[in-house]
Amino acid sequence: SSNGVRFGPHGMGRIAHCVGERTAQQARQRGWCVGVTAPDADRLVAALIGGDETGQMVHLAGEQRRGQIAERLGAAGIPCRVQVPYSQHLIPLSNAANAALTGEVPVIVPLFSARTAAQFGAQACDATNISILAMSDAVADALGDRFGDQTQIAQAPTGDDMRRGVEILLQGHRSP
Repeated sequence: SSNGVRFGPHGMGRIAHCVGERTAQQARQRGWCVGVTAPDADRLVAALIGGDETGQMVHLAGEQRRGQIAERLGAAGIPCRVQVPYSQHLIPLSNAANAALTGEVPVIVPLFSARTAAQFGAQACDATNISILAMSDAVADALGDRFGDQTQIAQAPTGDDMRRGVEILLQGHRSP
């Protein structure tokens, strides 16, 4: 993740395999040579397993992570350990946020992770006048069925596609 790059060590010319073009760009800026770049964890793991990787790998990841990258690589014979340089802490919705979600003014809610989507779904009890933009199917699934008609999914799981999706929703269109 980009936070793995941000909080992890300087690359010093070592190889980094990245999920997302933005993460790859940040890795280059921090001194990493970027090898494989894939749009999601599944495709990254598949590319690495299908490649010629044999040495010890390190997955720089948050304390809360999805995709089981290190575990899947290890099961495929590519040794990989997890190093945790950062942790994300959930913050409850504020009174102001809850007031906005239950108000008459439409609210666009961009959700980037399944973890925050699950939290939002649990805390936004009375949200009615909202449009949710989920970064992926997994993020939308974490909301459950409650916001089905109000949820759109970004074209691709990237920050740029999330931005474009929010812009489209701001223009009053349904499909990002």
